[in-house]
Amino acid sequence: MQYFSNNKNIKCAFSTKEDGNLSFKYPYEDVVENRKTFLKKINLDIQNIVAMSQPHDNKVLLAGSTDKGRGATDKDSWFVGYDGAVTTDNDVILAIETADCVPLFFYDEEKHAIGAAHAGWRGVLKDISTEMINSFVKHFDSDPKDIKVIIAPHITVANFEIREDVLPQFAKYPEFIHKKEDKYNIDLSLILTKQLTTAGVLSENIEVDPNCTFANDNFYSWRRDGDHQHGAMLGIITLKKQ
Repeated sequence: MQYFSNNKNIKCAFSTKEDGNLSFKYPYEDVVENRKTFLKKINLDIQNIVAMSQPHDNKVLLAGSTDKGRGATDKDSWFVGYDGAVTTDNDVILAIETADCVPLFFYDEEKHAIGAAHAGWRGVLKDISTEMINSFVKHFDSDPKDIKVIIAPHITVANFEIREDVLPQFAKYPEFIHKKEDKYNIDLSLILTKQLTTAGVLSENIEVDPNCTFANDNFYSWRRDGDHQHGAMLGIITLKKQ
């Protein structure tokens, strides 16, 4: 799956189960070869990947060319403590692993800048989307109105249930809570959209992929498969030379 396909300056792609497990958080067998095969299809080199440990927080990394290879072929070298990254350096592949959490991709054409973020529900509540926009403004002097955002496949409201004891943490977003009998469903993409527009991103610059990782068996899903889950998807974004 590819995004921003009309723009020749970037490549942005998201894997499916057909590409195999691309995450080092699951049994490592074939991960490197699967990543190489996935990237080869879009003419990219695994050694340019920059990856993070994704601890469900809101810290954002400023990545550069000297970071290429961190987390590319093992998890021992990835950046610890970050869930998002931004860069203006060509050929750096910002990579995130997901299997229900929300993958976010950012692009500011005016500043030739990109970003990628992993947003689990904890990261959503910690406002990682806003931290990403703040990083564009801080490091690249971006105008939020110029930033385009892709919300890629994730678990959607129909299948994202939370326990009642977790509900108070979403008190800021009552309009995105849906009660079904004794259960509560949360619309993470709408919360993220609200956060992004509050941060200055134009609503027309936010694209939400409607695919649900839980409902669609073409994707890995932690909530659906539980102990039987054996992988995760990889989402990437990279800049090409202008």
